[in-house]
Order: sequence, then structure tokens, then C-alpha cells
Amino acid sequence: MICCDTDSVSTAMLKTPAIKLVGISGSVRKGSTNTGLLRAAKKNLPPNVTMEIVDLADIPIYNDDLWEGKSDDSALPESLRKFRAQVAAADAVVIACPEYNFSVSSTLKTALDWGSKNPNVFANKPGAILGAGGTFATVQAQNHLRQIGVFLGITFLNYPHLFAINRFAPPHNAHFDAATGEVIHEDLHKKISGIIEALVAYTIKQKA
Repeated sequence: MICCDTDSVSTAMLKTPAIKLVGISGSVRKGSTNTGLLRAAKKNLPPNVTMEIVDLADIPIYNDDLWEGKSDDSALPESLRKFRAQVAAADAVVIACPEYNFSVSSTLKTALDWGSKNPNVFANKPGAILGAGGTFATVQAQNHLRQIGVFLGITFLNYPHLFAINRFAPPHNAHFDAATGEVIHEDLHKKISGIIEALVAYTIKQKA
């Protein structure tokens, strides 16, 4: 885990090489606010930075049998081959982590498990965590994700961070559109942009 020096972010942005981010949401719900956080991030990327948001809707529960004893992706379903390729091609990951029962969602966990072997496509990538949920419980889920990240080899930023967005507290539409999950609060857009800029700056340092 790493704390990015935010004072150096603006300088780093002036020298941004081509950086590719991959966004992963632990929710497949159409109106997911966590997916909305990723869409907001994608709308306000620094220069020369692209971001692809992966779709986990067709990712099956982890099952070793699907590898069929092979050490590559050839035996896997297309949805898994595509997911693993998208992560492998990225310079850094942005994970929107919903909280389910004080932990990460099963959707997110199984995707991380599929990416962890033959080979581990997350290895040595910088990462940032976003989250909308129930504040304290969301912190617990993100802490679990950080623990998983240790094994995966993801170096998550410690700061800036985003978790205290309580989508359950009234007024419900303060930060998100209730129907679509889109971010509608200007300050939240700025916070998300700050996290992405810090992640890009750290990624540039890692690639240097």
C-alpha cells in the first residue's frame, strides 16, 4: 500500500505518458452507484490516460476444473479470457468495492480469484479503491480488499481515498441519480478525479 504525494501530482500530469486503466466494479446491478463511480472517473481522465470498465456479469463462480489442467487461458469461457486480457493489458486498476456483509461482494471476489493464477494478471499493478455504501461497513470491505491485494501484488494507494459516501442516508439523490447510479454531485466528481490523478502519478513513477 502506498500514500501518494499529492503535491507532485500536477507536475506528473504535465508529463503523462500513455497510461491505460482498467475499472472493475463489484456490482453488476444496472443502477449500481459503485459502477457509477467508475463511469465518473472515466469522464474526467487526465490527458493521455484511457480507462476500460470491465463487465463481470457473465463471470462464473471460481472453479479450478474450468482450467482443464492447462496453464493458460485456452480452456476458459470467453468471458473469462476477455476479463483476464483486459486486466493484463492495463497499467493500473481502479476497483469500485461495494460492501456485502462487512466484506467484498462475491462478484468481485470471484473475479479477483480468476485473475490470480496462470498467470496472475494483477501482479505488480498500482491500484485505487472507490466505494459507495454504508461508511463504516464500506471501510471494512475495503480493508478486506487491501488484504486480498497483498496476495495479488496490487499496490493500493492509501491516500487519497473514497469510502464515506453513504448512499443510504437521505437525501438519497445528494450524490447519485437514484435510477442510474450516475454521480451528480460536483464535489464527488472532484474527489474521484483527485484519486485518479494520484493513481496515474504513482503509475508513472513505477514505470520510470
